[in-house]
Formats: sequence, structure tokens, C-alpha cells
Amino acid sequence: MLSLDWIGGFFDADGSITLSKRVRRRDGKERIEFVPAIQLGQSDPGILEAIAQVIGGSVHKSRSRGQGNAQGIINCRDHYVLRADNVKAISASKLLIPVTYCKRKELEEVVSYYEKFNNYTKGWARYGGEEYLRRYAEMTKEGDACRARLNLLRTNK
Repeated sequence: MLSLDWIGGFFDADGSITLSKRVRRRDGKERIEFVPAIQLGQSDPGILEAIAQVIGGSVHKSRSRGQGNAQGIINCRDHYVLRADNVKAISASKLLIPVTYCKRKELEEVVSYYEKFNNYTKGWARYGGEEYLRRYAEMTKEGDACRARLNLLRTNK
């Protein structure tokens, strides 16, 4: 079994964490939500499967990637992605925070946002008009701010 320290280094090198902004339509209404996800990509699915056993997530085959050499010949090879969304991404992030260096602040940002607003938004139906709108506006504003901080952390490396 792989050590968490090794996985943390692997994630620092080849992993990413995102907070995607999605628009959901239900009952004729649009609702914005922010979905955390972590990803690791490799050409060897075996290593990703071993990592998934430790931190969670699932491994899928992605589109083949091709790189041209000096003569313009494209060599395609299979590419695999370990992905975890929502609660699984947060669980994996909590495992990775103590063992990462480069991406620790990104992981902490997303976990902090999710912990505040995932529980904050549960049971919104009990709130009437103005309170619902206030909570929704705060969640959306902070989600956009968190995404901006993530982009800033990535560009300052």
C-alpha cells in the first residue's frame, strides 16, 4: 500500500483541486452551486487505482493525448484520471493537507469554503424570501471569491 506522504508528493506534482461553478435548473429556476473536485492524471492506471484505494475517488480513461515530436509525428497514448467530487473530494483533501507542500493552501481554501457553505445551505427551504436570497448571495459571492483566490495561488507559484 502506498504511503500518504508519497501520495502527497505525487499530488503536489500531478494533481489539481478545483471549485467548479455550475448552474442548475430546477422547477423553472436557476441555481448556482460550487462543486469541489480533485484530479490526478497519468498514463498508468495502476498507480491511480492504488492511490484511489487510499484517498478515494474513481479512475477513468480519458481521451488519448498526443504530442508532436520534432518531425511533427504525433504519438498518442492512453491517459487516465483519478477524480473525486463533492464530499469525496473534501475527504481526500483533508487527508492530503498535512502531506502536501505546493498545493496545501489550495486544498485548505476549498475545504474551508465547503465546510462553511455545504452545511450552511442545507435546509434552505425553511427560509422565506429575503433570508434565502441573503444566504444565496453570500454563498455565491464567497464561492466566486474562493475561485479567485485559487487562481491567484496557482499564478503565484
